[in-house]
Amino acid sequence: DLFSINKSKFCLKIKKLGGDISQSEDKVSSREFWLFVGAMVLLLSALQLIFSTSLPVINKVIGTKYATLNVESFNNWQIPFAIVISLLIGTTQFLKYKSTTKEYFLVHLRWPLLISVIVTVAIVLFLEVKEVLHILLVFSSTFAVAANIKAFKTILKGNIPNAGSTIAHVGFGLVLLGALISNGQKQIISKSNIDFGEDLNNQENILLTEGDKAILGDYNVVFNGDSVDKQNIYYKIDYFDKKSGEKLFSLNPMIQNNPTMGRVAEPSTKHFLHKDIFTHITLAEIKDTTIENAQDTYATPELMTFRVDSIDARFTSNCKVEFLGVNTAVDKSGLGLKKEDLALSAKLKITTMDSKEYEIEPIFTVQNNFIVPIEQEIPELGLKFVFNNIKPQDNKVDIQMFVKKSMKKDFIVMKAIIFPYINVLWLGCFVMIIGTIIALLNRAKKIKT
Repeated sequence: DLFSINKSKFCLKIKKLGGDISQSEDKVSSREFWLFVGAMVLLLSALQLIFSTSLPVINKVIGTKYATLNVESFNNWQIPFAIVISLLIGTTQFLKYKSTTKEYFLVHLRWPLLISVIVTVAIVLFLEVKEVLHILLVFSSTFAVAANIKAFKTILKGNIPNAGSTIAHVGFGLVLLGALISNGQKQIISKSNIDFGEDLNNQENILLTEGDKAILGDYNVVFNGDSVDKQNIYYKIDYFDKKSGEKLFSLNPMIQNNPTMGRVAEPSTKHFLHKDIFTHITLAEIKDTTIENAQDTYATPELMTFRVDSIDARFTSNCKVEFLGVNTAVDKSGLGLKKEDLALSAKLKITTMDSKEYEIEPIFTVQNNFIVPIEQEIPELGLKFVFNNIKPQDNKVDIQMFVKKSMKKDFIVMKAIIFPYINVLWLGCFVMIIGTIIALLNRAKKIKT
């Protein structure tokens, strides 16, 4: 047929020109080969991310107990991928399709390599970067930027319509460099002397009660209440200059009461030319406006579940509640209990924000096969505790805490982080988007013509 005849003529022409169509493999010195390698590295990176983030689902579906990865583990996996990719997007700019001579390749790499070494040494010394992987990432991302700028000037001759991918690669290198610098040099200013328990790190979080002032780095910070907009709760955090007392700015981190996902926190950020201040709510308690604020009115009780086999703590209503264990030797004589009645008490330690400590033991009793809790109260704090359940199968106990509305203050626990030089990352994002748009428009134009 016509196709077979044309194919035979095409093969004959190739043979006359000295070619061999049977050799379809790409040479190591060709751009095609290294583009394929880059695609494989990206694929492996994506597979690692998919598997790691799916571990909780995998554990739940098949009943396994694989440990989920933390941020540091993700970094340890993904940084090597980022190093390889950034090196590839720098070197492939100087590779030709089919084959590249060694002389051509090395001549074009000379200046990008030299500039990258100088910039890397400067950044490592100035910012005191010590991790080997971080140093390699500084070099590779700097090399990606320098090599693509060199390619734009010498190979593409400044032709912007044809330089979309090169511009996007410059942006990608800046994103990696900005992310590394800002995260490596980040300063957590929300530190506290209060032990929040296992769930919250007091070296990353600070308690703010409504109207009270706290010192965060160079700032005085005040929590000035919350406002509700549909299912979103916005918290007003005012930042003041620590020396002059002048108000500088306000941030409004948010918590969304999502009916499906529960409470979802969304941070608020103040952008400066040389840094970003990031504020995030990690724990909050919202005022109950459905109950009249009367002296003897208690708010809706808060249920706290503690483990029996360890010292457990909960932070709530402007104080910390520590469960110290179960007391099985309760004196029944003063409680009007019979010898056959069961009586246990929960040993609790209450620590207020001004470091005052109280000890209290609400009692759990079983009388005539009925559970009859005996509540205990701390009048000066407006707190009442009820030991209302034991879960021997789970090794846990349930304690209810009641707070008088007149003494209940709204509070938040928040995290505040300063990210220096993060505008390098934002600049990289902008450049990468611009480069991608240029490449898409150029491709659309070629397809059309």
